[in-house]
Amino acid sequence: MFTRDKAGWIVKWKISGRSGGFCALKKVLTDITMLYIPPTNSIATILKSIKNNGIQVDVYTDSGSASKIIHIGSDIQSGDGTFMVLGGSKQPYAMHLSGLAGGIRSRFEQPLENFRNKFIYQYNSDDIDFVKS
Repeated sequence: MFTRDKAGWIVKWKISGRSGGFCALKKVLTDITMLYIPPTNSIATILKSIKNNGIQVDVYTDSGSASKIIHIGSDIQSGDGTFMVLGGSKQPYAMHLSGLAGGIRSRFEQPLENFRNKFIYQYNSDDIDFVKS
């Protein structure tokens, strides 16, 4: 779970997140476009795959209410997109992120360590008078 407060991103309610780590997720959620609507005869297979192995992404507004639920499925065979379906819908779409060679799913399969802030100490240099060892 990723949440945002005035100081930045928080991962799993305790780990300070790295803002750069969230740029990739934000880009997917705001810039994806539809490649195509899958053929009718493949929809049942796609939905079953999403049900069994999909990633559910819940998007919330600043007020805390659920805005959207997105189910992310497998990458399409050509490798240039990913099957996705909105919560409550039965119509999957092949989605693509311009400028990204490959599928979108991998952006949501990252280990938490990739989102952690890498700093041990983080001080503004103007706030440091001297350093003594």
